[in-house]
Amino acid sequence: MGLPLSQPRSHRVVAIDGPAASGKSSVARELARRLGFIYVNSGAIYRAITWYMLHEGIKTEDAKRAAQAVESSTISCRIQDGECRILLDDVDPTNHLREDQQVSRRSRDCRP
Repeated sequence: MGLPLSQPRSHRVVAIDGPAASGKSSVARELARRLGFIYVNSGAIYRAITWYMLHEGIKTEDAKRAAQAVESSTISCRIQDGECRILLDDVDPTNHLREDQQVSRRSRDCRP
């Protein structure tokens, strides 16, 4: 994945920082649309990894197991509707990233 160091690629990145629920994502999504950029929600990456840990039954206190799980999983993205969708082991957890309830490993709706 990616290009060799001898062939660097240029990317334009716009980062918007601010407090939670201040409209950062809405502004970033619209700005990306207007500029023809791809919108990447970096918070979704963290939520996807958290979902994965809950789904796999890994406790946050078990740092070694958590690190091993992340290192052994494949984290990638897919462009869909002009936005980057995070995939973990080819599973798109987008529909689960804003759930308030804990995810059970046996839950049938965790994997599409």
